[in-house]
Amino acid sequence: MSCNLNTNPHDETLKTFFHDQWEQNLENYPEYATYLGDNRYNDRLTNMSLDAVTKRQNQTKASLDELSNIDRNKLSTEYKLYYDLYVDKLIQSIAGQQYKGHLRPINQMGGIQISAANLVDNTPFDTEKDYHNYLKRLQALPTKIDQVIVLMKMGVSENVMPPQIVLASVPDQIKKQYTYPLDESPFYKPFTDYPEEFDAELKQTLSHEGE
Repeated sequence: MSCNLNTNPHDETLKTFFHDQWEQNLENYPEYATYLGDNRYNDRLTNMSLDAVTKRQNQTKASLDELSNIDRNKLSTEYKLYYDLYVDKLIQSIAGQQYKGHLRPINQMGGIQISAANLVDNTPFDTEKDYHNYLKRLQALPTKIDQVIVLMKMGVSENVMPPQIVLASVPDQIKKQYTYPLDESPFYKPFTDYPEEFDAELKQTLSHEGE
């Protein structure tokens, strides 16, 4: 096996930067990490408070500043392309902040009314810890819902809202989540299908907590 002893140290610096960006993104968006199979943050939900939104926006600006400290001219041709693409991504993200998209957190295609219930499909339920992680997410869900409501109210007050047509089906999507009988609720599904190795007492305890 050959070994490249001529590694460009500036390429390595950029690789480290990208790694840190990736890790930051997974921590900021725990549900996305779960979707990708990274289970480190399975007990958390994305913080949708205005403070958290502002923090993420500032992180994007700080990322661009950090990237600008890497000398593009010293990168290899391949890594110059990576550099340019990521600079463009960050610039577009920062430019988009002026449109306050965080004040339009739901529409008929996505939002907490869809993502919360769908989370079950991406979450592992193989161990007791998996269930306790999920229970923590359920406990945190009302807070996240309240955070989304606050953002929507801010959107109304600032006249930053989606067109009415893209919200037409949202009330029914929301209503659907709480009209299921408990044992048919998508949120309760994990408590109706346990791993075989769970004993009856553990199942009963978890089901009670899930209710």
